[in-house]
Amino acid sequence: MNYLLLFIVGFFLFKSDKKAKHDANFDIPNPNNDTNVSNTNVANTKPTISVEKAKALSQRLFQIMGLDWFTSVSDIKSVLRDIETEANYKLVSQQFGVRAYSNTFSNSTWDILGEQLDLTEWLLREMDKEADRQYLKKMFPNIF
Repeated sequence: MNYLLLFIVGFFLFKSDKKAKHDANFDIPNPNNDTNVSNTNVANTKPTISVEKAKALSQRLFQIMGLDWFTSVSDIKSVLRDIETEANYKLVSQQFGVRAYSNTFSNSTWDILGEQLDLTEWLLREMDKEADRQYLKKMFPNIF
């Protein structure tokens, strides 16, 4: 019984309050499969990276944000610098698709525990400080 109580208390102490902070402080872009990316003026530009590199970059971002125990914003920024352009971001975002995001037990990837978010939403959830938001806007002004 004590172990069960300890587990329950630990669960709630360990659970992140990021979602509440996100919901209270800022708007998350349209969740309809990156329509916020598709509607930008990057439609006429072509990506400078291959689909394979876009897949690799999207997987790296997922590993940093979803599989690693703690998210390293500096690692995210490193990958974003490799993306470079909004057209490349759009391609990476398409390869990322929509994935389960959860604040329980550090961004669990279990579909049952998470809400389905696209790359833009994942980044906004993980990069929740104002300086990080400004970085995103500077890198990709028509997307963020």
